[in-house]
Amino acid sequence: MSAPFPDELTAAPTGGAVAWVFNTRGARNIWVAAPPDYAGRAVTAFAEDDGQEVGDLRWTPDTRAIVFARGGGPNGKGEYPNPHSLVAGVEQAVWVVPVASGSPRRIGEGYAPAASPKGDHVALLRRGQVWWASLADTLPAEQLIHARGAARSLRWSPDGSKLAFVSDRGDHAFVAVYDVATKTLRFLDPSVDSDADPVWSPDGRRIAFLRNPAGADGLPFTPQRAGQPWSIRVADVASGAGRQVWIADSGPGSVFRAVVAENQIRWAAGNRIVFPWEKDGWTHLYAVPVDGGRATLLTPGGFEVEHVGMSPDGATMVFSSNQDDIERRHIWKVSVSGGPPTALTRGTDLEWTPVMTGDGRGVALIRAGTRTPPRPVILLGTGAPRDLAPGGVPADFPEAGLVDPQPVLFPAADGMTIHGQLFLPRGIKPGARRDFLPRRLAASNAPGVALLLLLPQRIRAESVPREPRLRRPVRQLPQRDRLRDGVP
Repeated sequence: MSAPFPDELTAAPTGGAVAWVFNTRGARNIWVAAPPDYAGRAVTAFAEDDGQEVGDLRWTPDTRAIVFARGGGPNGKGEYPNPHSLVAGVEQAVWVVPVASGSPRRIGEGYAPAASPKGDHVALLRRGQVWWASLADTLPAEQLIHARGAARSLRWSPDGSKLAFVSDRGDHAFVAVYDVATKTLRFLDPSVDSDADPVWSPDGRRIAFLRNPAGADGLPFTPQRAGQPWSIRVADVASGAGRQVWIADSGPGSVFRAVVAENQIRWAAGNRIVFPWEKDGWTHLYAVPVDGGRATLLTPGGFEVEHVGMSPDGATMVFSSNQDDIERRHIWKVSVSGGPPTALTRGTDLEWTPVMTGDGRGVALIRAGTRTPPRPVILLGTGAPRDLAPGGVPADFPEAGLVDPQPVLFPAADGMTIHGQLFLPRGIKPGARRDFLPRRLAASNAPGVALLLLLPQRIRAESVPREPRLRRPVRQLPQRDRLRDGVP
């Protein structure tokens, strides 16, 4: 627990700088690294383990500052998380900090900041409404839009003249566009369905977005194999008129499956829309022309695409997957026009969260080994990954005392292969016997302990009744991932 944990890795819009959040013994701070030396350094100095999150990192267009949110989101009663019971109270607020030097400045209560491409304002969300504040002075933030529903997914147009967002009305949602000059609001191609993830065309004239049909939500904590197909639409910003570009096939893949990305769909080079689709039971990337047509599979094979990013020119997608190594994540890239993906990392380490630098010369990512903690690194050309914070791991980190786990495969009752891990003590000889259960643990609980040690990320809830002694341990575990296709 002594090693810092990196998160929120993001690249500056221009140049080669990157930023991330380091959680060091509970104190969360923003770090940056820039070329040519890429020596990471902290730009904030929050010293206390006060339980206050730091996230939503957004660079300003000139790359001189980073806007971020500090504090966790409210619960259903509007209360902010305060795990240390600080008597002064806590909040969730948007801040801005200069990258070169200086102290963070509080902008106002809110979250999900979005810096305007003009560099003059930052939009943010406060209790479901859109606010904004000047980046040039210290005037308080003011509410920009008064509208029904809860706003989310703030997206500035490329020239900063308009702001798109999703207006969530509960059982349906619209994509709305606010014109800063005329102070008017337009809803694009409205319907009774739920629209999401708007993305601007490079010229700022059109917006693509996802549409999930009304009533498509299934029951919580249950697999949903198929439903009414989701679709991708493109709307004209000036008129609000929209049209369908692509729709998922019925059956497998008809229910949307998200990846970890800034936006689920991307307007890529050559007027292509890149999106995730689980057509064959695996989450893959596809591309479809903006004018419509058949979708092109960009990542074929029996593996899962998870973290996704795009190059600044929109020509290349970078992603993490377990292609050619079912037990680990590695980083790959693929052209949006098609062709075989290219591996950027290999080996026994795990890599995720790839982001391409603003100058297109490097790919930053987070890397961890079986005995080394996660750390941010950058790939430059064909060289080995460069550690962005080499002094981040404490000298007393017990790397030498850890062991490399061994993969363990065993069949479930229905024949599906389950992937687990086995940790053996150092120096154990082949054929040697070791007590598996603690002496105070009843033998009748052995199946439960085995399940806790070997349980993979995706579990079969249906297998619980077949093993009565396993029922209680399984119910105590969170089911964080949707069940894989092919499991009854």
